[in-house]
Amino acid sequence: MRGDTLDLRSDIYSVGATLFTLLTDRAPFEGDNAVQVVANAVNQKPKPLTELRQDVPLGLERIVARCLAKEPDGRYADYRALRNALLPFGSKEPEPALIKVRLSVGWIPVLLVLRARRENGFATVWDLASGTRVVVKPKGIVRPSIEPAAQPEIPVEGADSLGPYQIIKEMVPGEWIVATDPVLRRRVWLLRRNSSELSLARRDVARSGRLRWLQKVEAAEATWDAFEATEGVPFWSLLEGGKRVPWWY
Repeated sequence: MRGDTLDLRSDIYSVGATLFTLLTDRAPFEGDNAVQVVANAVNQKPKPLTELRQDVPLGLERIVARCLAKEPDGRYADYRALRNALLPFGSKEPEPALIKVRLSVGWIPVLLVLRARRENGFATVWDLASGTRVVVKPKGIVRPSIEPAAQPEIPVEGADSLGPYQIIKEMVPGEWIVATDPVLRRRVWLLRRNSSELSLARRDVARSGRLRWLQKVEAAEATWDAFEATEGVPFWSLLEGGKRVPWWY
């Protein structure tokens, strides 16, 4: 809004605005028109979450406020720091601290640990009496990055064509063709049509995660639908050589 250089702390700000909206069902900055909203976002601080929802933990309120700091230096420096801050407020059951971990940070009378068992989450006499739990502080992990797949080269003149597109290779023979648009120099996927018409809902879809339909291509033996190809890495390539894929892919 101010014309400053953007970096990942701008994304941190967006995460904070999204969390604020999800938790309160209202935007952090409002106004009667777009100009007023921008002015409020630049000059005002958002209301504390607890003013709008009293059941929001104070720790979570501080996290969202830090994300929405006016100056980038006041926000979290990277995604890992933000993730670590949010982990205690997740729905995952916290991991109980083992007895040896508790003993390593200080002396505990033997009487207090007599009832600690794995089946009761290593709850000691003190835990049971006070209604508290000692858990391990969750830690975030660094997600591995995936190198983008190399883009196929633009076919040379004289390559096989299907309609206005030049064929690069068949992913599924007779069903799925990877091609290129030689005019706009972009990859396309040609999918063989199995019905007489493509539904309007499928053709006109305009949301992320769905291929954008470009046009119908008539051929002698079949009708094809051209879609703008997605960027990324084929999932099967991540499994080659017995590699294991973490859930976040």
